[in-house]
Amino acid sequence: VRQAAAQRRRALLASLAHLQFIASVEELQAWIEDKTRTAKDQSYRDLANLERKLQKHEAFERELQANEKQLRNVESVGQSLQKSDPARAQEVSEKLDGLHTAWEELVAASRDKGSKLRQAAAQRKHRRSIDDAKARLTDLERALHSEETSTDLRSCKRLLNQHQALEQELIQWETRAQGLSSAGADLVSSGHFDAPAIERECQQLLQATEKLKPRAQKRRESLQTSLQLHKFAAEVAGELDWLSERAAGAAA
Repeated sequence: VRQAAAQRRRALLASLAHLQFIASVEELQAWIEDKTRTAKDQSYRDLANLERKLQKHEAFERELQANEKQLRNVESVGQSLQKSDPARAQEVSEKLDGLHTAWEELVAASRDKGSKLRQAAAQRKHRRSIDDAKARLTDLERALHSEETSTDLRSCKRLLNQHQALEQELIQWETRAQGLSSAGADLVSSGHFDAPAIERECQQLLQATEKLKPRAQKRRESLQTSLQLHKFAAEVAGELDWLSERAAGAAA
């Protein structure tokens, strides 16, 4: 009787240990599933509030690291049960395998989200630089479409000097655009999640700089033509003054 009672007690304790193990697995599994949903959200696609999103994700990663100890504890308990309760060893093994797979999926999703958040931060910085360049190119385009004309040689030289300064700045922005395009290509080649948008923005910037070149050339040619006309007019005026002086001298 005592032996039967002892055996019965061991069986009950084994069942209790098994049930406690299952409960621990299910609790941890539910936690992992909840965190996996968070890790797989695509909040990184919205470039607003990225600093806060990065901070939250860093806290999320620390939480995962802290809870890895719980996973190891459950695994340790499961391995002990496999040895002490061979009848349930297969079920315990399956539970542990499922738990391990879910954990690895969570870790991979968290790592991927962290990577994409950093990619998003790089994209936002790159986009701001492109927006700044586009804004200045818009100002240059407006200046190049100026209809201000010269009234004399002095004003013509002033306008031509202003235009030459604009052309020099345009060259600088063209170099800047090429640099931003190269940086964008680096982001794309690194596997950026929003590669098509980056390529499109770079192409638009390069097109914006190219579009200004013909207008700059046309404005320069117009001013140079005006300069030649004003020079010719000044020479003619000088000749007429000289002739007038000669005529006045002869009459005297």
